[in-house]
Amino acid sequence: MTSRLLEANSTSVVLSIGTLESLVRRLLRLLGEFSVEALELLRRTLRQNVRTYSLLREVQAIILQNPIQDCFNFTDVLGRSHIMPYRYFRHWEVFESALKCEFKRLPGEQRIIRGDYHILNASSNGSVIDREDWETSVFPGQKIKMSIVITEILFPSETCPRKGCGKVISEP
Repeated sequence: MTSRLLEANSTSVVLSIGTLESLVRRLLRLLGEFSVEALELLRRTLRQNVRTYSLLREVQAIILQNPIQDCFNFTDVLGRSHIMPYRYFRHWEVFESALKCEFKRLPGEQRIIRGDYHILNASSNGSVIDREDWETSVFPGQKIKMSIVITEILFPSETCPRKGCGKVISEP
């Protein structure tokens, strides 16, 4: 009986070893396929990285061709500062279109659309730059600011206009 039990155990061990060997072979085959797929993925990634690097170099070259010295500085009514390439914004129509785009869905959008604003030459005591004079008044290196024209009173005349203040203003 012991020999039968021993024989059964050895047969079981041989079958287990055979199964294990089969599993190891399948695992090695899968790993071999994985490494081929991984290498191909790495090759594609490297190619894409080289393309991206090439595009970044092109962008850098374009930026270097358009230095800041060829720009003017524009500060809008919300206090945002923009470096504007003169060669693109030297015409009023282009500047005005960009202004309308920059104020989409922002406070003051309707005033911009209606033209209720002034563009000011910050380099010369804030003189107004008229639309008609834009091309002869704006040049590289200049600082330009913006103001909004307010035509209506938005608060009772006897109260302080500062938000949250609410103090009554007495006549002098």
